[in-house]
Amino acid sequence: MRADVALWRAVPVRGPGRFVVASLRRRARRGAVTAAGPHDIRLLVDPDNPPEASVYLWGTYEPEVVAALERALPPGCTAVDVGANCGVLTVLMRRLTGPDGRVVAVDPSPLACRRVAEQAAANDIRDICVVQAALGTTPRSEAFRAGRVGIGVLPAVDAQFTEGIAADVRVVPLDEVIADLDVPPVGLIKIDTDGSELDVLGGARAVLQRDRPVLVFEVFVEGMRRRGADPALLATLLDALEYDLYVPASQLMARWRISPPRNAGFRPSPLSALVDGTVDEQNVVAVSRLIDGARARQALLAEPHIAAR
Repeated sequence: MRADVALWRAVPVRGPGRFVVASLRRRARRGAVTAAGPHDIRLLVDPDNPPEASVYLWGTYEPEVVAALERALPPGCTAVDVGANCGVLTVLMRRLTGPDGRVVAVDPSPLACRRVAEQAAANDIRDICVVQAALGTTPRSEAFRAGRVGIGVLPAVDAQFTEGIAADVRVVPLDEVIADLDVPPVGLIKIDTDGSELDVLGGARAVLQRDRPVLVFEVFVEGMRRRGADPALLATLLDALEYDLYVPASQLMARWRISPPRNAGFRPSPLSALVDGTVDEQNVVAVSRLIDGARARQALLAEPHIAAR
């Protein structure tokens, strides 16, 4: 997620929210702070990392993604968290995949990978596979810098959101990552890569064609264009792979909300929404339009319900 958007979504900057955040920072200075997240996951909280601060403040993070995971992540599969950050959603995905499932967390930041392991340990989870890398269509090395907010790292095209000295990060196709692991078929891929979604999916064609996983990803048109990617190519790729698009039934992350809602339903949307900007800076879901996507489609279109806590 783009750094400034993440900060806005996670931390209220007006009114009583300032006092809550100030209190959190005082507590953090005195010792470890934890918070209860969705499905009773337990999270360590760094007040300067937006996803963790969001869980402390609201008990959730990106509720539309949580809703998509609750509805469309099949138990017993492998779930892949691309752009795992601190592991808030990674740990939830491992809880939802059940005893026979697996989770692979991928992030180019060494700090993020370390935090995923810490959050997993805090929940007594020992089998999450953490891969420090960026995902792309071909193996290579690319320079990344630390983001100004949180623990993420960003490539050179996002220089206005970064600071510090650049460090080389390996870039690998997701197909190679999965091929090297002994895991069940991939049932869902969550992607939060600030506009690199097309590159991630381009390196996952074998997994997409074989396993037909549900895709949950953030649309960030400006980020895609900075990377030289045309949003129309993303729509074309999904159509060629026979995927349909679903979007939250309401504008969940309206900027003036005091707190995010817990859950929401989804509605079908034409793939052209990826091109015309109607879903820009929103999390969306793509599901196979073939018979293997029937369960996920039915779950996404069900009436909204209260998220389990």
